Amino acid sequence: MPATAADIKSLVNNSSNQLGSSLAHSLSAQFGSILSSLPQLKGIDTSHISNSLAQTTSQEILKGAGSITNENQISGYVAEAIAANLEASKEVNPQLEELDLKGIYKQINKSAEAITKEHFEPLKSHAAGQSILDTLDHANKIAAENELIAREAETFAKEEHPIGAEETAQSLKQNTGEIAREYRNAFQNQLAHFTPGRPLTLEEVRKTKEEAYKTAYAAIEANLNKTSKYKEHLRDFSQNVMPMLGYKPLSPKEVEELGAGRAEPDLTAFTHKTGFSAKGVGLAMASNPRVQQEAFYTLLAHNRDQFAKDYKETEGQLKQYRQRVGSLNHGERLEYIRARKRFVILKNANNFVQNNPGKVQTYTDTFQAMEAGYRASWAGRASRATLNAFTGRVPGIHTPVMSKQVRDSFMAKRFFGGLAFRKGSFALGSAKGLGQLAQGAKMANPELMVANKALGWGKKFVAANLAGLFGLGMYFLALGKAVFTGFVVGAMAGGTVGAIAGGIIGFQIGVALAPFTFGLSIPVFTFLGVAVGGTFGALIGGLAGGMIALGIHSGSAAAVGAGVGGGVGGTVGGIVGFNVGAGLTATAMTAAIGVCIGSVVCAPFAPFLIAVSPAVVWAGGLFGGIVGAAVGTAIGATVGYLVGNYVVPFFSTIVTSVKNFFAGAFSGTTATGSGILGAFTGAAAGIWGGLSGASGAVLGFLGNVGGAIWGGLGGIGVSAATAGIPVAATFLTIGIGGTIVGINTSAIFFNPEGQEGAIVAGENDYFTLIKTVNEDSLQNSEISPPRDIIFTITITAKDLKLANITIDDNLRVKSETIDDRIIRDKDNNLINTICSNAIGAEIDANESKSCEFTIQTNANWVDSTVSNTISVQAIPENKSAVSDSATAIVIIGHPQLSCPQGWPLRSGYISQGPEGSTSHRRLLPEEAIDIGGNSMGTPTTATFTGTVQLIDTSDPINGYGYHVDISGNCNGVPFVARWAHLEYVNNTIQEGQSVAFGQIIGGIDATGHVVPSGEAGTHLHYSFFGLSMQEPFIPQNPIPRNCDEDCGVSW
Repeated sequence: MPATAADIKSLVNNSSNQLGSSLAHSLSAQFGSILSSLPQLKGIDTSHISNSLAQTTSQEILKGAGSITNENQISGYVAEAIAANLEASKEVNPQLEELDLKGIYKQINKSAEAITKEHFEPLKSHAAGQSILDTLDHANKIAAENELIAREAETFAKEEHPIGAEETAQSLKQNTGEIAREYRNAFQNQLAHFTPGRPLTLEEVRKTKEEAYKTAYAAIEANLNKTSKYKEHLRDFSQNVMPMLGYKPLSPKEVEELGAGRAEPDLTAFTHKTGFSAKGVGLAMASNPRVQQEAFYTLLAHNRDQFAKDYKETEGQLKQYRQRVGSLNHGERLEYIRARKRFVILKNANNFVQNNPGKVQTYTDTFQAMEAGYRASWAGRASRATLNAFTGRVPGIHTPVMSKQVRDSFMAKRFFGGLAFRKGSFALGSAKGLGQLAQGAKMANPELMVANKALGWGKKFVAANLAGLFGLGMYFLALGKAVFTGFVVGAMAGGTVGAIAGGIIGFQIGVALAPFTFGLSIPVFTFLGVAVGGTFGALIGGLAGGMIALGIHSGSAAAVGAGVGGGVGGTVGGIVGFNVGAGLTATAMTAAIGVCIGSVVCAPFAPFLIAVSPAVVWAGGLFGGIVGAAVGTAIGATVGYLVGNYVVPFFSTIVTSVKNFFAGAFSGTTATGSGILGAFTGAAAGIWGGLSGASGAVLGFLGNVGGAIWGGLGGIGVSAATAGIPVAATFLTIGIGGTIVGINTSAIFFNPEGQEGAIVAGENDYFTLIKTVNEDSLQNSEISPPRDIIFTITITAKDLKLANITIDDNLRVKSETIDDRIIRDKDNNLINTICSNAIGAEIDANESKSCEFTIQTNANWVDSTVSNTISVQAIPENKSAVSDSATAIVIIGHPQLSCPQGWPLRSGYISQGPEGSTSHRRLLPEEAIDIGGNSMGTPTTATFTGTVQLIDTSDPINGYGYHVDISGNCNGVPFVARWAHLEYVNNTIQEGQSVAFGQIIGGIDATGHVVPSGEAGTHLHYSFFGLSMQEPFIPQNPIPRNCDEDCGVSW
């Protein structure tokens, strides 16, 4: 007897009752372990939370199991449910902040594997039954179904059929709606395949759905005119939309094309049929995670209308939920979390395309250069499909639980895997490898892959040079336009010099061998010399130029030093090596000719040896030059790195005064052919000025090498060593001078002096906030008997009326022995309500309101700071809410809070130690930690009392982004602390003014160069110059110091 809908419903209900309690029991134990790992719940009895979460998650797993299409998805589905319900829990996350699962995602995945193993068979059967029930229960979802079809039809029609889009969309809506109705009828008829009482299987359900779709599509297609222009559109559209409705299971091929499989691009997947200029970007897109992420952002936003629509829709959904976050039910909380994850990706994409128009154009041009069917419009639609799949909009796709830091890069990598699968240029990665990638494992270095492949293909020296040059180019290209341009400039200069030198040597060898080759050796060896010298010189020059630009781009004097040293060392080493090689070869040939003349057997060959000896000497010089250049580059780069690490930071303070003296003297662009003078006069302002100055020592004097070679080496023959001495001395002098210039210019570029800020305390477009105190400082003898300290606050509205004014007053007294928050005034009134009551909720335009309160000193406040910060939020008429703050400080005696203490954030975890390989290992003498676990805008505070040395908000894209430097003196040791990657700088602090312990510095963000980019990279870069980043200057040492991600410290 065939099964009926009632039979299926009964089967699912029985399965839910039987499986629900055992599943909840297993989940409770796993949640207990997970909750104990959360910093915010440490020391709290979480048993009641574990039980509540287990019940809720068990219900969600069973209710949503119909999205599972094969048994391999069960563990991922369970992990996804655990993570989502944990984040949606009112007990764990009452304000629905984005939890960073960085410390527990591995634990969640292991828990899911254990639960799946324990309940595998009943979960499979329940998933099959729930899938059938979901399909039959169409009455409750027809409205949402029609809305989805309409939305996707309009998008598809605009992209595929812009002329007549409205007509196409209408046809797609009508026909796809009919397919859906026919599908439900066909599926109802297919229930005859199921037998009551027998366990259902996912494979049976899958085949039933596939047959129902084929039947439904064929029925509607048959009604269309054979020549209908909508036939092809309907096929493509229905194949995309029906899986989103849960009707058509995705085939393994479709899963791969969505990027949800295991396909990974071949290295050349995106270089076929593209122009030469696009091949480099195509190679990077196949393998470099940062390039993949940026290109993915570009494609998401390619259709600006659709992107804006998606952005606005998701943002509106979030706003609706935020307005009643305290009253959301659990299902709505889950929807809010899914929408937020989607919005974060859209926001990151929007920020990228807004701030990087040049890169966006480059990626767009690369796709436009591909073969038809893979260009930007089509790829943009494919990227949106991947986004839909990875944000819960395609049943049957379950994303791995991962840290938010790798979410965007993981999705981008999977997208390009799907793209490569469509193009047929891919390899299948392991499921284990993808899991490790989702857990933040580092991806292979694509540039080394390119270089190694090329080196394997070529066995000759020129091929090896080209491979190395190609690999370096791809490496620097992936690091950005500025870095790649430095590489190109260096490679052109080095290649020119090398080609000149190699051509001269090849010509001389060819001339020496001409009598034996009828003159053919001259063009052959000249060309070979140009190729060998040019490629090798380009390799050294490109390495030097790229390293210099990389250092400037990332803020590393060590990289600049390595580039300058490598260029100087390679040039000097090549000259010295040539002379040594030629000299040794000449000596050996002279001795060999002498022996040969004295030998009866060899004497007849002596004239031949004499004739070819110049060629042999030149060849020896060439070999020596290559070896010398390689050794010189290595030594120079090492010395330059050490100089950049240890000398430049010390030298920079001296250079500051020189810089001020010679202000304005450094203008122009790149020094090209004027030697050392070009390094002084050709340094430009801004980053390219830094590049020119720092690399002037290399690029400038390299321009003169050709002339020196022509003039100094032209007469080298058997006595090459002797003839080359003045040439070597000349280049040694140039090298030493160039190194000094490079160090000077590097120090100028990286000196800690910054531009003066134009920040006015408590000032914005809508109101002025003034905080004053009647005493700036008091002696210890003046605080007893108690003395009045009167704080006054004045708020002045500008051109618009202020409403909904809220005021928060924070007053702290801090010394080495006390850290007290003062909450009442001398009359025992609550400080936080005094001004709220006096000022009220509104201020008319161009009016002011003031309030004041008085506290009294305490005899215990010896050598302390009294800091009072007021934060005001108001809504100007017809505007969004605006916040501002102001601080007044009273110094009592001589506070000893000049040594850093405590953390600069109220909570967080160390995500990279002082020697972390991601970015800190090269920062010496700066010692830094990265602190994660906080959202954008979280306030960060001063950890000591000091003086603001620098406020830099000039560059939100590169280096440290917005950052603040505060100087202090800890027990006689001068030092500077840095707060970097800020969203904003508190306008109560100004350069040259003092800042108190605990005073707000600004809000954290992801400005500057962060990995990953966008909101996922939000963290605080907190560092010391002159002190070690260790106890007692921070409460707990990261272990080990070279940790990345997991440093074992959270608070």
